[in-house]
Amino acid sequence: MPEDPRLIEPIMMEKMFYLFEKTTGRKFDFSIDGEPDDILEEKVNSYQPKNNIESAQLLVYNGYEADTHNEMREIALKALESDSLCCDAYTLLGFAEVDDAEKALEYFKMGETLFHQRYSDSYFKENEGEFMNAVETMPYMRNLNYTILTQEALRRYDEAIETGRIMVRLNKEDSFRIKNRLAMLYIVKDDMENLMPLLESIDPENFNEPEILFGASFVSYFHYQDKTAAFKYANALFERNEYLDDFFAGRYVPKRDVSGNLPSSEESEAKEFIGMFSKVFNENMEKTKEWMTFLRESYSAQTHRTASDERRKKKNKRKTAKASRRKNKKR
Repeated sequence: MPEDPRLIEPIMMEKMFYLFEKTTGRKFDFSIDGEPDDILEEKVNSYQPKNNIESAQLLVYNGYEADTHNEMREIALKALESDSLCCDAYTLLGFAEVDDAEKALEYFKMGETLFHQRYSDSYFKENEGEFMNAVETMPYMRNLNYTILTQEALRRYDEAIETGRIMVRLNKEDSFRIKNRLAMLYIVKDDMENLMPLLESIDPENFNEPEILFGASFVSYFHYQDKTAAFKYANALFERNEYLDDFFAGRYVPKRDVSGNLPSSEESEAKEFIGMFSKVFNENMEKTKEWMTFLRESYSAQTHRTASDERRKKKNKRKTAKASRRKNKKR
């Protein structure tokens, strides 16, 4: 997994939810409990696990904050000694495997297997759609998220699509924005048949996400042969994020910041999109080039029309001013 401190923050928040629920016997509710404060954190952090399952899970949560990958591995193995079915222990092992994607994927898949051993098929059916609303299932969803990222890195796109479909089914809120990834993966596979219903399932308030706008532009151009719509969605994509506008104009190339500073949310969004777009370009190059050529020609024509309109306005303005001067002269 990539070393990015932002990956740890949501896991620590999940840990707080886990401890809060175990301490109080109810789910954390932001509308009632508000933002976590020092008193709340002190209370939940003093919680003592009641069984081996809880001991193992809390060990793993602490493991994600370990200083080295070897420490993460040691903590994960210790957790498995307490609870041999601890799904998150294998997720942590995969998380620590930064140099071997194949091995990391093996760990993630083992974690998935353990979770299915602990929870029955009926549990999955009863809780379908709500897997990010229960502390017991949040680690499993993280596991699947790391799985799809690793499958993409290994170019196992069919497997990644299957993992994404599982995640969408289990989490109706789509907390990990998996529909965005699926849209790009369908374009990678040149699968318009599955891309179209996916786009139709997107809520209007989420339709301005870069991957969704790109998918809408792509399907408009190649399937519906609607160049007006294709240009409209592409233009919305560029207007949403200045880095993407600069990227497609050849003015921005994502670079790793060696200073350790994290990019802005807008640049992070752009980098994530560009990473997926690179896969689309490499795997579906002919159509992607055609789409980009269409956009260049459309923007060139639009620029020409805009310039012509400006010239026409200036000419009409000069005519109006000249007519006004003549009228005043006659008076």
